[in-house]
Amino acid sequence: MRKLKTLRRSRKKKDLDLDINSLLDILVILLVFLLKSYSASQVEIKVPEKLDIPTSASQDYGHQIPTVLVTKDGKIFVNEEMIAERSNRKLDGEGKIVQLFNKLNEIKEMNKGKFGERENKIDPKVLEKLSDKEKEKALLGKSINLVFDKELDYEDMQHIMYTSSFSGYGKFKLLVQAEN
Repeated sequence: MRKLKTLRRSRKKKDLDLDINSLLDILVILLVFLLKSYSASQVEIKVPEKLDIPTSASQDYGHQIPTVLVTKDGKIFVNEEMIAERSNRKLDGEGKIVQLFNKLNEIKEMNKGKFGERENKIDPKVLEKLSDKEKEKALLGKSINLVFDKELDYEDMQHIMYTSSFSGYGKFKLLVQAEN
């Protein structure tokens, strides 16, 4: 009987070890994602009357990037302005659409100097060493938004992209609609 009591006591006296390394790993990963998704831009502060806050001049380049929209019947819009239809489209000897080429060059001239040194040619070797954000900034003056109808012919898409690249807009951003 005594042996049984001592066995029961010895079982109760043992400490339980709990390994929490895996739990800590998960918590660290969660912390990283939470910090990455944190945005301080949603903060609203009520400013007292006697506080004079300095002003800042920032620029939004999004409206300076041209948007080319092409409907399935071949109408080409640049920044919501129709510039050509399939029936009156003029192609030069190289396959560029003349109306689109002229309009994109006009926009490029209007934006000249707004992108600073980014308008100059960028060495591809230097470009591949940059991070994604640095590439985005470096190619800002060379970006174009393209919106194509899903039933548009590939030949039309090819002419649009070819013309855009010859106009100096070699970074294409194809805009699509998300599925619901």
